[in-house]
Amino acid sequence: MSEYVVIDQSTASRSKPRMNAGISLETVLYSLVFLIGAALRWLNLGLTPLALREADQTLAALHNTPLPAGGSPLLFSFNQIVFGLFGNSFGDAGPRLGVVLIGTALILLPMLYRDRIGRVGALAASMMLAISPTFVFASRSIDGTIVVVACALAALGFGLRFIRSQRSIDLIGLAISIGVGLTSGPSIVTLLIVIGLGSIVGLRWIPSTEAGEVRSVRRSISRDQIRRAVWWGGAVFMLVATVSLTNPSALRFIPENFSAWLQAFRAVPTIGAARLFESMIFYEPLIVLVGLIGFFAVFVRVDGTSVLLGIWALGSMMIVLLQPGHLAGDMLLALTPVTLLAGMLVQQLMDSLQRRATWSSEGALWLTGLPLAGYLALLAASTSISRQVNGDVFLGVTLNPLLSFLVTAVVLVLLIGVVFVITIGVGAVLRAASSAILIVLVLISVSAAWSLNQLHAGDPRELMWGPVATAGDVRDLVSVLHAASDRFTGDPNQISISVVSAQPNPILEWYLRDFKRVKFDVSPDVTAQAIIAPQAASSTLSLENYFGASFAIRSIWDLDSLQPGGVLRWWLYREADRPAAFETVTAWVKGIQP
Repeated sequence: MSEYVVIDQSTASRSKPRMNAGISLETVLYSLVFLIGAALRWLNLGLTPLALREADQTLAALHNTPLPAGGSPLLFSFNQIVFGLFGNSFGDAGPRLGVVLIGTALILLPMLYRDRIGRVGALAASMMLAISPTFVFASRSIDGTIVVVACALAALGFGLRFIRSQRSIDLIGLAISIGVGLTSGPSIVTLLIVIGLGSIVGLRWIPSTEAGEVRSVRRSISRDQIRRAVWWGGAVFMLVATVSLTNPSALRFIPENFSAWLQAFRAVPTIGAARLFESMIFYEPLIVLVGLIGFFAVFVRVDGTSVLLGIWALGSMMIVLLQPGHLAGDMLLALTPVTLLAGMLVQQLMDSLQRRATWSSEGALWLTGLPLAGYLALLAASTSISRQVNGDVFLGVTLNPLLSFLVTAVVLVLLIGVVFVITIGVGAVLRAASSAILIVLVLISVSAAWSLNQLHAGDPRELMWGPVATAGDVRDLVSVLHAASDRFTGDPNQISISVVSAQPNPILEWYLRDFKRVKFDVSPDVTAQAIIAPQAASSTLSLENYFGASFAIRSIWDLDSLQPGGVLRWWLYREADRPAAFETVTAWVKGIQP
């Protein structure tokens, strides 16, 4: 017996390398991935002004008014707690604390799938979630979609773990995830449908070994386990839905998730389906390319987890496309399972590299591919900076700069690929090229995430923020009013403000929240020390002794306005025509009598 134990321990140590301090290499890598993802999510959290939907949901929590259609009851509850404890002292970052906490925790959820998609595959999925521009964006925006996918990913992970472990802790985790998920937002209805359907189909297609695991759970699960799990799930659900029992009336927002989900089928179109696919191509080449290959591999590798993830991805995308009221963040519903499928493919690639790769074959291609990638990056940059209308001539056809770059890149890659296929073989070329492409796509994802959420935050030229985004001028407006208030009253928040508005304007309401004397009405109060009116209405006002300045509250930009020659410059640097003003107000400040 002792000899058997020694052999088993040595095998475990080889399969899971450990560092000198007793910490596994896997733990170190997960920690590194988590820190990178957390930095991308938390850094300058309040950098971007609140969008219209964000301001609408934030004001509901701040004033305890009905949650707007499509809002997240969970984020409503969390923000009520934040406002109750700290007020609105955190500024624009405060309402985003709940969503960024959940978005950060999401990074580690693939760990629940290690025994299903492999240790390397789960780590790769975590890495993709950490650096994904779309997931980082959603983790910094007040939208329940990131909460929905986090709860669904946790619920499915705990459920799959319970099938094999049959431990009560996993069943309780499943129940809690479902309980929180029911409060997350309308999109939970989509995932309840597609994951439920996927579970039914998966039970019919899974191999006999997995079917035996399911039958074993049915025989062994006890009523006591179910009772404890239901109690935990129900208790957490009630705590979240009622703001820790301090606001029982908030429970009424939960049934509205279903009605809001139905309303999305007859909502006014926001962005077209083509724009959703454009966003995925520009921002998620890593997840989309690798995940799609993993998705088609489902038909070759028929196992319960792969089938379930494939149905989740396909079904959620179909429902999103059928709902005219979809937003760019709704892509998360399909990208989440595709990320796990991508992790499966990375696991297979790493297994193949460990078994067959050698420095004399794959290594030679890696050493050649890195300088080639660097050269193509420099070529793309120089091509994008060039102002010429036409590019090179290829086969007698004059190409624009973008097509000229693409043709050059394709020809170079094909030539080098053919040479290496002849010298080291097709298999080695495919393995080396796949790993090199993964590295390039990782760098592109990190760059896009940084650009989207830091360099060009709130810029509608970033597709995720557009086509209409809150302009930074709204903060300039607040600064002007603070300065005027200090001049009039000696207090930066005591100026009397009359806001001319025919309908509620959540953005102005949020940014004027600190001013003590603000009145919203359809007509101006000429006794107020400051008047804010839409630019179109300002020309009709007769305001003596007032001095005005215009501020863009929201700006708009459309990708269709790009010329073909400017696509590469926009993709690399987001440089294009300046966004146009979509909503503009004029701030009139009364002059001080001499």
